[in-house]
Amino acid sequence: MHKEMILTDAQADGLAAFQNQRIHHNQFQQATARITNFHRSGARAYAPGIMTLVGETGAGKSSIIENFCTVANNGHDCSRVLSIIIPQSCTIKNLASRILHALGDPCASMGTRESMERRIARFADHTSVSMLIFDEFQHLTNKGSQARRYDTADWLKTQLEILRRPVLFVGLPEVNDIFMVNPQLETRRRGRIELLPFDPSTKDGAKELLMLFHFLNNELPLPDPSKSVLKSSEVMLRLARSCKGLIGYITKVIYRAVEIALLARCQALTEQHLMAALSELKEASAELDTKAIRPSQFGQSKATGKMKMRLEKGVSDVPF
Repeated sequence: MHKEMILTDAQADGLAAFQNQRIHHNQFQQATARITNFHRSGARAYAPGIMTLVGETGAGKSSIIENFCTVANNGHDCSRVLSIIIPQSCTIKNLASRILHALGDPCASMGTRESMERRIARFADHTSVSMLIFDEFQHLTNKGSQARRYDTADWLKTQLEILRRPVLFVGLPEVNDIFMVNPQLETRRRGRIELLPFDPSTKDGAKELLMLFHFLNNELPLPDPSKSVLKSSEVMLRLARSCKGLIGYITKVIYRAVEIALLARCQALTEQHLMAALSELKEASAELDTKAIRPSQFGQSKATGKMKMRLEKGVSDVPF
C-alpha cells in the first residue's frame, strides 16, 4: 500500500510562509492604490458612490481585497472596512442579513426588511464603518428575473444614499450587468478597475512574469533555489500560457509543485514537479491544460479546440 508522506513542522512552516507572500505586481499595486484613494476620499465625501473591481477567476481579486482590508483595518479596534461575500441566489433580505452580520448585529437575520435597513444604518454608525466591500457581486446579477435584479439594484442605490459610505463591488465581469439593469446606479459609479491576465507573448508581459518568478524563487523553502525551474524563462512562460496568464492559477500550480518537492525531500524545484501539480489541478479546473507543460523531448502536440480559440484571440499557447 502506498504511504502518503507528511510534511515536517519545518516544511509546513516554510510552505505556509511561501504561500503567504504577497506578489505586488503592477496591476496589484495600481488596483490597491486606486481602492485606497477611493476609500480615503470617499470617507470625506458627502456622496462617495461606487467603485467596481472585476476580473476573471484567478485574476487576483481576492489577494488585492485581503491585502487592502488588512492594511486599512490595521491598528483599529473595530473594523473600518467590511468585506461581505455574497452567496448564490441572494435575495435583498439575505443581503441585508449579511451586512448586519458583518456589522456585528446578534440578530442579523431577524425582523422585517424595513427594520433591518434601519439597523444597518445604526450599526454602521456605531462601529465606525468607513467602507463596504461586496465580494462575489455577480451573484446578484446573474440570477432571477429582470424585475428582481432591478429591485436589488434599486435597493442598493437607496442604501448608498442612506449610508453615504464608499462601496466596492468585486467579482466577475458580470458585475457590470447591475448597472445596465438600473442606469441610475451607474451615475453613482466613481471608477472601474479591470484586472487583466498577464500576456507572456508581449515583451512587457513576459518581463513582468519573469520578475514575478524571480521573486518567488528567492522565497522558495527548498535547499537549492539556484537549480530551480523558476529560473527557466522558457518553461515558466509556457506555464503562464497554459494558465491563460491568470496569476491565481499560476501561483496555485507553483505552490502545489513546491509541496510535492518538499514531500519528496528534493533539493530543488523541477519541471517534473510542475507537471505533476498541473496534472492534479487540471481535475479541479478545466481551464488548465497539462499539454502545455510537459518535457520538451516529448515534442509538440496538435492544438485542442480550446487552444485554437485562444490562438485566434491572439494568446500564444504552444505546448512543449
